Amino acid sequence: MVEAYWEIGRQIVEATGERAEYGKHLVEYLAERLTAEYGKGFDYTNLTNMRKFYRAFPILDTLRQELSWSHYRRLMRIPDREQREFYMNAAAEERWTVRQLDHQIATFYRERLLSTKSEKRDAIRAEIQRTEPATPADDFIKDP
Repeated sequence: MVEAYWEIGRQIVEATGERAEYGKHLVEYLAERLTAEYGKGFDYTNLTNMRKFYRAFPILDTLRQELSWSHYRRLMRIPDREQREFYMNAAAEERWTVRQLDHQIATFYRERLLSTKSEKRDAIRAEIQRTEPATPADDFIKDP
């Protein structure tokens, strides 16, 4: 689904270009048509998110397959490209949940990691494992 959302965002961006007013009307029109045909997953807000997604991650091959649409919706809110890519890669490599990703962003994980000496970085990385203990629900419901 992430790739499909990226492709929809790409097509909207290419169709609208830099014409803000035209783009708004086009997204409204598409939302109305797609919602009628496919359901509420294509409302104005979601189409706007898909357009932002493409703008934040313009190269499809750089997306991480391990991350969900919810991860990317959170990552899109990070304005700095390098910071966004750092958290994207860390979330995929460390297998963070969206909640863990949100916590790490809120507690400036990247900045703390960059400001510490290399021998103390492992302690900061280990801290992540302690911040979000697994719940019984995590074992019961798994993301396919």
